[in-house]
Amino acid sequence: MSFLSRQAKFSVRNKILQDRVESHVTRNHLLWNFLPGGLFTLPQFSTDPVQFPFYYAILGRSPSQQFTAVIHTVTPLQSQISPVVKLIIAVAKSKFCAQIVVLWNCDKPLPPQNKWPSTSVPLTVIEGQTK
Repeated sequence: MSFLSRQAKFSVRNKILQDRVESHVTRNHLLWNFLPGGLFTLPQFSTDPVQFPFYYAILGRSPSQQFTAVIHTVTPLQSQISPVVKLIIAVAKSKFCAQIVVLWNCDKPLPPQNKWPSTSVPLTVIEGQTK
C-alpha cells in the first residue's frame, strides 16, 4: 500500500471499515486476500467467491461449459446489418453461449424490443447510466 496515494489509501481503509460495520454485505476473506482484491468485487453482486471466476483455481473449481456474452454498445443500431446486430447473431450461434447481455451506453435512446434480433439464447439489454 506504500505506492498508493493518500486518497487511495483512505479509500481502501474506508472500504475495509465499511465491510466490518456492515457485516451483512461483508466480503469473504478470499476476496480481500487474493488477486484481484476486495475493491474489484461488488458486494451488491455477491459476497460469495464462487460467483467470481478468478477465484476458481483457489477454490478447486472449474468454469462452466457455457458463458454469458457481455456486449458494451456505444454506437446506435442503425439497421439489421449494423456491427452490434451482427455480433449478437454470431455470438448467439455458439453452442457454448448461455445468454447475451447488452449494455446500452449510447447517446441515442434505447431502441424498442422489436429492433433487436431474435436469438436462440436469452438477450437482455440494460440501459447504462448517463452523466
